[in-house]
Amino acid sequence: MPTIDSWARRLAVVATLAIPAGARADAPPSPVAAGAPSPLAFTEAAFVAAAVARAPEATAAQASRAAAVAAIDVARRRPEPRLAWEHDDLLTDGRLDRVTVEVPVDLSPRRAALVRAAAHEVAAQDAEAARAERRVALAAAEAYLTAAAARQRRLALEAARAPVADLAAQIAAQAAAGAASGYDADRVALELAVVDADLAQAQGDEVVAEVALGAWVGAARATASDPLTLPAAPPPVAIAADLEAAPAARAAARRALADGERRPWARLELIAGALYERSADARAAGFTVGVSAPLPIFGAGRAAAAQARAAAVAEEAGGRVLRATAERAAHRAHAATVAAIDAALAHRAGPAALAGRLVASVEVAYREGDRGLLELLDALRATRSAAVRDLELIHAARAAHLTLIAAQAGLP
Repeated sequence: MPTIDSWARRLAVVATLAIPAGARADAPPSPVAAGAPSPLAFTEAAFVAAAVARAPEATAAQASRAAAVAAIDVARRRPEPRLAWEHDDLLTDGRLDRVTVEVPVDLSPRRAALVRAAAHEVAAQDAEAARAERRVALAAAEAYLTAAAARQRRLALEAARAPVADLAAQIAAQAAAGAASGYDADRVALELAVVDADLAQAQGDEVVAEVALGAWVGAARATASDPLTLPAAPPPVAIAADLEAAPAARAAARRALADGERRPWARLELIAGALYERSADARAAGFTVGVSAPLPIFGAGRAAAAQARAAAVAEEAGGRVLRATAERAAHRAHAATVAAIDAALAHRAGPAALAGRLVASVEVAYREGDRGLLELLDALRATRSAAVRDLELIHAARAAHLTLIAAQAGLP
């Protein structure tokens, strides 16, 4: 029948074999870690700026704005001169040729209204571009936070591994000299294997986060150099002042169009030109002057103006919906951020502080022979768990704070 000592040996072997080769102290480095290039280090501010500058959303926003600016030039376009040639074959008087050159002059308010509407659309595009930049910046900040959390977790586990590794080496030497039992050596080896397994996972998570971070800036890998710190308590909810800028600008554009269409002379033109006629027995030259305007019989202008006004009302209503949605989401995110910060502070003042004092006292008692090996391992494990949990709570608070920023900006 297997003894407790033999079972401990088996568990230690199984746990050691379950660890990737690069994570064990007696194995060569991981092929991923050895072959991968050194990641570029970024502060959060530098990374977000680089990510925003490289994001295709910025190019798309510039293209949309250029198209809106071009629409202003199109709206300013005056009517082109017209050249007409007419040929008539008269049954009694022979043939008649007429050449007419006309220069229309737009007297209606419609062209000015189109220019104003196009200018408002440029303002709307500027507002959309600002929102797109904020959206990219927040997404980049989230990626940076993930990488920073992965790096800090790996560092915390490396720091927690050091005392366990020292203890394992010490007990192994004592066991070889007959001063410690084989069970003690295997038990410490098992504890070290568990730490190494967690560390291997943390190293893998960090590599994945660095690859994801590098993709933002066109690098194979990038690392977050800023420490993972707890955010300050958020101020009261403040919705972005320009949240309704795009809907308001588009509503103004629709109202400008309505203003240009609602007058009876919305398409009034003055036509001036020269003409030349030639018939079989005579030639004549002269000028032509006239006024052109559609007859408002069917109310097409009134219908177009009503449609534009309805579209303006819809844009304004959409802006109010956007603000109301942002306010609801922001108040919820504010409460979640405050709760996450309070949870992190409570853990730091409670379990984390107690674990630190516990391991310090147990280490002294172990050296003096007042505490056993299992008690020391338990204290080291509690300290390790408290450190990892502290990072998890800080990560959660930072993530909640980013959600609050997004909600106040009206971003999903």
